[in-house]
Amino acid sequence: MRNTKIALAVLALVASTAAMADVKVGGSFDFGYGSAKAGTNAVGTIGGDFNGLSNISISGSEELEGGMKAGFNLVNTVNAGAAQASAAGDNTGVIAQNVTLSGDFGGLMVGRGAIASFNATCATDPAGCSNTGSAVSFITAFRAGGANRVAANVFESNLVQYSTPNVGGFSGQAGYVFGSNTTAATNSFGDKYALGATYANGPITVSAGHYEQKSTTASFTEQKNNTIGVAYDLGMATVKANYLKFNDPNSAAGTISDVKVMGLGVDTKLAERLSLNVAYYDASTNTSTTNASVTRGGLTYSLSKNTSLYLNHVQANNKGGRVADAYGGLATAMGTVGNGVAGVTSTITALGVVHNF
Repeated sequence: MRNTKIALAVLALVASTAAMADVKVGGSFDFGYGSAKAGTNAVGTIGGDFNGLSNISISGSEELEGGMKAGFNLVNTVNAGAAQASAAGDNTGVIAQNVTLSGDFGGLMVGRGAIASFNATCATDPAGCSNTGSAVSFITAFRAGGANRVAANVFESNLVQYSTPNVGGFSGQAGYVFGSNTTAATNSFGDKYALGATYANGPITVSAGHYEQKSTTASFTEQKNNTIGVAYDLGMATVKANYLKFNDPNSAAGTISDVKVMGLGVDTKLAERLSLNVAYYDASTNTSTTNASVTRGGLTYSLSKNTSLYLNHVQANNKGGRVADAYGGLATAMGTVGNGVAGVTSTITALGVVHNF
């Protein structure tokens, strides 16, 4: 009887919350077959997240006085298959966990979410920030090395981020991340800030982003990157170009401290439901023997409004140090085979299905 009363109380609380706010549940599921090769190492497996991150999201909003709106967002990745499991644990994690306040002034977000500079990059990224062979390949690979670094400046916690209202096609974001002062090299980092701006009007989109991470041991900048890109819709095809510049002033002598990446790509519709993405990235570094390139081709066939099939093939060529990944890096690749390997060409081919709900 007591358990029944508790259950009824919980249901009443959920019902009252739903009545107060517009609560939505959604997400995406990505599953298929992937094969990866790096040198003489090769693996093929059934798994997930070859194109994007499988996730489940819960969001809600409520109208406030004065035309303002309050909201929340919870987005968690889910383990789409054994291919993404590793010794460190399953591919589960938090993409977003934040509260928001919006109105005529724009929007304010506090918690965890995508950083401003990354959002701007994705607006014109030649591969659309896919989880295989996109600009994320360089962001995550370059950020992965060195003490007091985090894996990537894609999703950040301890974040306060402001978004401007859209005025004549222009929108911008500014975010600040309060750093952790712990001593462990795996999770210690200084304060960060990021800026992003996008202008979209008619067939043209222009984007720019800036990101900086402060050192935990000195008063100078640890890492920073700048991006600028443009996309133009020609009708049957959209051409995209993006330039990324990474800098690590605190890197050890003789190591990679600067990476410049030029990306070019085309999205085109081959048939009513069939589309093709082709993208190429060329990276030059301060050490000429560590240059890299990524070539990507992706076919997508829409089965319905929410479900599509995809076939992706990515090749990452690292001449020396690890600068680029064949895999995007937003989730663990197939063991270590799909990741960028120094001096080795890595490839990934994946066939899968994505369902959005």
